[in-house]
Amino acid sequence: MGKDCFKDSVQIVDFYHAVEHAGRVLDALIGKDHPDYKTRQSRWAKRLLKGQVASLIKETRQASLGTPQAQAVETALGYFERNVARMQYGTFRKNGYFIGSGVVEAGCKTVIGARCKQSGMFWSQPGAENVLALRCLQSSRRHDDFWKRRLNNHVKQNNTLSLSA
Repeated sequence: MGKDCFKDSVQIVDFYHAVEHAGRVLDALIGKDHPDYKTRQSRWAKRLLKGQVASLIKETRQASLGTPQAQAVETALGYFERNVARMQYGTFRKNGYFIGSGVVEAGCKTVIGARCKQSGMFWSQPGAENVLALRCLQSSRRHDDFWKRRLNNHVKQNNTLSLSA
C-alpha cells in the first residue's frame, strides 16, 4: 500500500517494533529465560541503530544452524529479511528521519482530536473521514494544491456541449 499510495516516500519500520521482533528471534534462539537474553536484545538494538540488520540476520542464522530451534529462528528472522531496506536506521537518522512512530501517532491524535473529539460532536464514519481528509490537507499545507488539482481534473472530465447561435 505504501508503494501504491506514497510512491516517493521513505518507508521506515518503527524502531521499537523492530526491537520487539528481535526479542522474538532471541526467544526462538536461546529462550526468554536465558541469562544473556536482555544483554543480547540490547546488542541487537545498538546494531540495528547502526544499520547492521543484514549482518545480524547472517550471524543469527549461522548460530542456529543445525540446532533444534533452527526452523523457529528462521521463521522469526523472516520479519527482518522482508524489511531490511526499511530498517536502515543509521542512514535514516543521518538523514534526519524519525525512526519511531510516536511523532506520527501524536500528529494523528492532534489532527483527529482537534476536529472530531470535541464536546458535543457526533460523526458518522463517512462524515468523519471526509472532514479528516480536509483537515489533513489543511494541516499539511496542501489545501490549495488539492483544490486546484481537483478543479483541473473536473474540467478535463466535463464534456461541455458546443454552443450554438
